[in-house]
Amino acid sequence: MSILGVDWGEKRIGLAISRNDIAFDFKTLIFDNFDNFLKEIKKIIEDEKVEKIIFGISKNKEGKIGFQAKKQLVFVKRLKRELNLEIILEDEIFTSKEAKRYLQEQNISRDKIDKLINQKAAQLILQAYLDRMNKKEEARKVDH
Repeated sequence: MSILGVDWGEKRIGLAISRNDIAFDFKTLIFDNFDNFLKEIKKIIEDEKVEKIIFGISKNKEGKIGFQAKKQLVFVKRLKRELNLEIILEDEIFTSKEAKRYLQEQNISRDKIDKLINQKAAQLILQAYLDRMNKKEEARKVDH
């Protein structure tokens, strides 16, 4: 079983997938309409045996929901109606900047960065979630 990380953009949707406790950048989908996206995401969920989705949500520096996040929440609500999976919201603050910086450090061309940034951001979102869950699990073990 795996977990799918999602970095939603209005044009591109980045995906990452977990293998055990590690998130890997997976794929970028071009978003043209919800039905096409839904068809692709259902196939990925089936092929990769996805058990839950971690969806990056754009909060501002104060941790509040802004205009972009409200659009993301509408998208998530619609996705929840269509999929029989748990969808967890994960703060994605600065993940796109961090992803861009990482890709630039790898000397990747500007054109390629534009195509890869969402899936790299999805990887960062998913890894943050996995790390937090692992810390909770470790803390539980220490308490017992």
